Amino acid sequence: MLGNRCSMYEWMNEPDNGGPSASAYAALWNQHIPKLRTINPNAMFIGPVVASPNLGYIQQFLTLAKQAGNLPDVVSFHMYPCTDQSIGSCPVHASSYGPATNKVRATVNAVVGSNLPLAITEWNYSWKPNQTPQNDP
Repeated sequence: MLGNRCSMYEWMNEPDNGGPSASAYAALWNQHIPKLRTINPNAMFIGPVVASPNLGYIQQFLTLAKQAGNLPDVVSFHMYPCTDQSIGSCPVHASSYGPATNKVRATVNAVVGSNLPLAITEWNYSWKPNQTPQNDP
């Protein structure tokens, strides 16, 4: 639909949150992304867009994408570290971005054998109403 007018695409959204399994997601990725790359060869294709730093899902997806010779250009995940935490305790949980990113990077390196760029493409304290402070110092 967009042809070559878009430079970055995330494939699906939070498939690990009630969507396809990692193997089913990888099968869809490996079926569709090569076709999309021919339509827009300069674009970056980003996946698996998981709802959290879901290491098992990321590992399985990357393993199957690597086997197909179809790795993502960027590995993405979402982070809402204060979901179901009190607003007062959130600063402790908000410091988890670095350690979570390090774990994802280690997973990527273990599967791929090198670094791929990482992207946290959704983030906030929480995805639930009334769990995000109105005035964050």
